[in-house]
Amino acid sequence: MIYAKKLLLIFTASVLFFIPLYAQQNGTLIHDGQTRSYIFYLPDQISEPLPLLIAMHGYTQTANSIMNFSELNQLADEQNFMVVYPQGIGNSWNVDFGGSSTADDVGFINALIDKLSSNFPIDKNRVYATGFSNGGFMSYRLAYELPEKIAAIAPVAGTIASQAFANWEATKAKPILHIHGTGDFIVPFDGIGGSIEGVDTLLEFWIAFNGCNSTPTVTELPDLVQEGSTVTQYEWNQCDSEKPIKLLKVINGGHTWPGTSASGIGIVNQDINASEEIWNFVKNFSLNDYVITPENHNKTISVYPNPLSGNFLFIGNLPENSRSIAIYDALGKLIQKKNLNNVAGTFRLQLDEKHQGIFMIKIITDYNSTSYKVLKY
Repeated sequence: MIYAKKLLLIFTASVLFFIPLYAQQNGTLIHDGQTRSYIFYLPDQISEPLPLLIAMHGYTQTANSIMNFSELNQLADEQNFMVVYPQGIGNSWNVDFGGSSTADDVGFINALIDKLSSNFPIDKNRVYATGFSNGGFMSYRLAYELPEKIAAIAPVAGTIASQAFANWEATKAKPILHIHGTGDFIVPFDGIGGSIEGVDTLLEFWIAFNGCNSTPTVTELPDLVQEGSTVTQYEWNQCDSEKPIKLLKVINGGHTWPGTSASGIGIVNQDINASEEIWNFVKNFSLNDYVITPENHNKTISVYPNPLSGNFLFIGNLPENSRSIAIYDALGKLIQKKNLNNVAGTFRLQLDEKHQGIFMIKIITDYNSTSYKVLKY
């Protein structure tokens, strides 16, 4: 019994040591002959691969500015995801619009995802894109030019240049949340003829492409703060692709990021928080067509007994699309793997009796991977 207690103390200390502490980091990479920079933020503790949110600044803005006014770092700590703020060349993104950058920004974002995924535990099936204004334009560009990397997008106050829209060749349905003010005269809600597409035109394309019912569910959100604007929510949830479309139409809202304390051009709506709305939407989606529903959230996988004194470990609430269970030692070395085939419910895993100490059990499904630490003595 005393030995078991000592092992428990060692296990606790080792877990704290095993999970590295990260924070805000500045980074660079060379792409297309140019040095590109970014700011990367990770929550304090990471015990499994986490989603990544790409947040792109507006025209003339910087990675630092969107990091500050969006307050996504705080949300990342609360909701346990990673966020990266890439920097555009000349404080701009290449979105086929006059005066914008001509850099290979799609290639840069693609390389950035690969670099971060090779250095940090990122769930590559759950990489999302958001952006403000010019960064919102870039979000749409990633949705149709990088569909194999981006699972969902959530642009704010940004649509698409008419020139780019005319040449669109979208290949995969994408879940989209769009936030836009009707009082935005920088990127008008109704667009600028021959230059910028309007929100309704843009979303009509995606509604049809995603196979959604053309009639939305419309909800007037509560006017919590009387700052001169309100929010009407439109949802197209009945979609053949299971990739819904959602619009938060900010009536009288300006060219702003709702919910921020920072000023903008026009009214900054305070009835919603754009950052929270974005994360609450995109977090439900994965590249492999799996939509995380409330029912799935409630079915938490259980691993027991833990600590383990014998050789049999039970894993409960396995989803039907579970693919494999891998076992790693405390140094990250794979020591055992079990492939699963149509296994659901509770599974009994036999561990090699010669192995003792701290183990990482990784459960891999078609849409995600989840890791658990187990002590065997």
